[in-house]
Amino acid sequence: MEKGKFSSTIAGASIILTLATLASKGLGFFREVLFANYFGLGSEFDIYLVGAALPITLNTIIFFIAQNYLIPIYHKKKTEYSEHSANSFIAINVLIFFIVSLLFSLVLYGFSYQIVSGYLGGVSDNIINTARDIFLLFLLTIPLQATFSVFANFLFAKYEYKHPALSNILVNAIVIIVIIFEHDHLGIYSIAAGFIGGNILQLIYIYAFSRRHLTIKKINFNDLNFKNINSSFLMIILIEAMSQLFILTDRYFYAEVEQGGISAINYASTLYVLPISILAAGLSTALFPKFSAAFAEKDKNLLASYLTEGLLNNILMFVPITVFIFFNCDLIVSVIFQRGKFTSINTLLTGDILKIFSLSLVFYSSYAIINKFLYATNLLNQLVKLSFLALVIKIVLNFLLVEKFMQNGLAWSSTISYSSMGILGIYYSIKLIDKKIIFVVLRNLSLFLILSLLCFWVTLEFFSL
Repeated sequence: MEKGKFSSTIAGASIILTLATLASKGLGFFREVLFANYFGLGSEFDIYLVGAALPITLNTIIFFIAQNYLIPIYHKKKTEYSEHSANSFIAINVLIFFIVSLLFSLVLYGFSYQIVSGYLGGVSDNIINTARDIFLLFLLTIPLQATFSVFANFLFAKYEYKHPALSNILVNAIVIIVIIFEHDHLGIYSIAAGFIGGNILQLIYIYAFSRRHLTIKKINFNDLNFKNINSSFLMIILIEAMSQLFILTDRYFYAEVEQGGISAINYASTLYVLPISILAAGLSTALFPKFSAAFAEKDKNLLASYLTEGLLNNILMFVPITVFIFFNCDLIVSVIFQRGKFTSINTLLTGDILKIFSLSLVFYSSYAIINKFLYATNLLNQLVKLSFLALVIKIVLNFLLVEKFMQNGLAWSSTISYSSMGILGIYYSIKLIDKKIIFVVLRNLSLFLILSLLCFWVTLEFFSL
């Protein structure tokens, strides 16, 4: 680590990543507002969501694989051999990730019609062709994102956090610019064009700063290392992959929901995950090192104390948020999205879904803490079970509920699945620490729920005077 460099310190890295994450999420949120303005709950946006789902999911999984594979081996090679050996390992993986992802994209290209038509079911050829065009355009992003993943995680390994974070902001900025200026000419394809252009510029940007650190005289293929691909590594990838499949399962039911149903789920999900990604993610990140330290010391009392504190703080934050969203879902949607092509009818449709989602907010935000707890205590097998069970619940309920409740059925299946992850996760965690904290959690959950409902009622009565 370079001494005296602010971005290389833990505090500096945390500040940079926090600011960059907030900026990226802010632009991403504004991007969704633009989507609502230009496309509303129109059928073409539904088609875009179906066509882009698989490539975007794969990009997320690839980045996660790169992070868990490259960084540990890079540091091991740098410590045991030399910096040249570590850099050679990165350079080889740039080629491998690019070539493998390119070949995989070509395979997906060959089966693109079967994949897209399998998702869309018995719809017209025009819809299938449009979704396939979107799918093919987003396939171009897979090799770009795979290569970017190697460079970005190389910089993370070098304690250079600023440029990977800024490069993510760049993508959202380009997407926004392209949509604003090219929507009239390209329509729904402007989104794909924005992502492709953003990913190209992102890769150029990250390469320009990576090459300053990646000094290689000669690439040695003996520097390849697959020893880190053990059962733990595979379980981590499996957990991440299963969590990403939730999006794909909903897209499969495109033909079973109302026009705009898939779009409404997308907009409601954007609002639903916003407090989780900011508040629950921050709380769980702060607790993770405490969980790890207490587990290393084999101090179950301290583990129980940290877990209880985390869950109670989460309840304190999310019970009032849940009550507010549940009773004001239409107002929230209308204020944020209702403009342009996003009509009042769209607001009601999206608001109904957001109301259903809100019922799982406390449990799913609790899962963010449980996730870190189970990682810290080496209970990866329990996380795999949780992820698999939640995915099975999601898929089964989709088939059972979608015919009668359409997009609301998909929302209910997500809510039940998310809630099961939180509830079962708490059960597994309490079982490990062997402490009866469940009564403390339930008592505070009930108390904060009653107080939140009471505050909401008093506020409502006050403004109705």
